[in-house]
Amino acid sequence: MQSHIRSALALVCVVAAAIPAAWAQRMALNDTGMTACVDPKHHWSSDCAESRQDAAEGRDVHDANPDDGVAGFSFRKVCRSGEMAGEGTCPSDPALGTGPDDWGCVHDNITQLTWEAKTDDAGLHDGSTYYTNKGGKARDQPGDAAWLKDATNAEGLCGATNWRLPDAFELQSLVDYGMGAPGRVGPFIDAKYFPNVRGLETAWWTRNEATFHDKWAWFVGFSVGRVSAIHRFYGTVSAMLVHGTPHSAASSPQGQPARARDRFIPSPDGAQVKDTQTGLVWRRCAEGMSWNNGTQTCEGAATVFSWKEALDHAWARRDGGWRVPNIKELFSIVSLQHSYPAIDPVAFPNTEWLIGYASSTPVDWSGKTQVQNVSFGAGTVYPYDSDRWRLRLVRNRGRE
Repeated sequence: MQSHIRSALALVCVVAAAIPAAWAQRMALNDTGMTACVDPKHHWSSDCAESRQDAAEGRDVHDANPDDGVAGFSFRKVCRSGEMAGEGTCPSDPALGTGPDDWGCVHDNITQLTWEAKTDDAGLHDGSTYYTNKGGKARDQPGDAAWLKDATNAEGLCGATNWRLPDAFELQSLVDYGMGAPGRVGPFIDAKYFPNVRGLETAWWTRNEATFHDKWAWFVGFSVGRVSAIHRFYGTVSAMLVHGTPHSAASSPQGQPARARDRFIPSPDGAQVKDTQTGLVWRRCAEGMSWNNGTQTCEGAATVFSWKEALDHAWARRDGGWRVPNIKELFSIVSLQHSYPAIDPVAFPNTEWLIGYASSTPVDWSGKTQVQNVSFGAGTVYPYDSDRWRLRLVRNRGRE
């Protein structure tokens, strides 16, 4: 499986349709789960307050509650009847099973999405089952993800009949990148609430088709939090369904994708945009480039940084609230409707993409410290060991 994924990455090097503020429901971003950081000598520590890295801020630091999920994640079990744990006849901590008062789904309190709980009973929801992602006529084939969706809706799992494959952003929201710290073993997902989600050698389908290849679809891997694309006919990929308000596949009331100006609101000088979907504020230009408000574009060449230089560069601009984005924030501005570059050309014009963009999220992978990054060529997420990164700064809202 990994050889196929590596081939896919080599070929491709996503947020999706923009949602007008007037009718969109804002999508809260899950934090990454990072509670450790790394120094220049590659020593890992939980003392991250001055690290300038992912683990220095966010829900992982300020809103962590181990009772409902690791780090800043917050989940709740749902019985197959549709009742939440502790409500009605649903026990406070139901066990997996096939009865109405058994655990069948997981509700994400942050994103308000509800996920299919995978089992290990060889039944319909077994986490060891593989699928293709052909759709269409293949929905009559038990080996296709469309068949799983139809069967789950017919069953009315957890009282819902609107189950679907997640989009890439929704599925990546579950990734616990904190599993990338040394000594942590297992899939990059909360094993208490998702006990039968395999990580190694397994990818998980999304509903997004690749714009650069008509027979490919996007996947998320829980071995290291990778996001990429592979052939839809590939039959050893898993599938986990979701229901709830779609994150990125909504369209305008007229049925047409919304324009960047409806989602990304520029500052008076045009050099920044506020993302109405996440609430984050972004510099429109990569560092080293400058905004020309007359021509409405970014000019010059993007600077290339080492990871330490990128963190230091952002730290020097901390009085304005600027920082290096974590990997989920950085992926949130990928556009699945574009490629080369995979980013909205109106909100982020003239984006250079031949070199990956650094996040603040490190990972101990293959025996060395690497950086989770986004390649804006196709929009892939993967860890990489490099001294060549481009950088786009972000800040939280409220720093205007």
